[in-house]
Amino acid sequence: MTICCRRSYGDWYRSQPVPSFGDQTAEALVREGRAEAVRRYLDRIATGGYA
Repeated sequence: MTICCRRSYGDWYRSQPVPSFGDQTAEALVREGRAEAVRRYLDRIATGGYA
């Protein structure tokens, strides 16, 4: 993975609202103790599910 890709992921994690979670960011969800929900969301997207 190149530096630009890691930076893009970090940008997403910190700043991209996740519609399925009331537009909270993944970072905010993890801080709330909802890391498992974020992981399931990402797994669903990776297998072709909808955001």
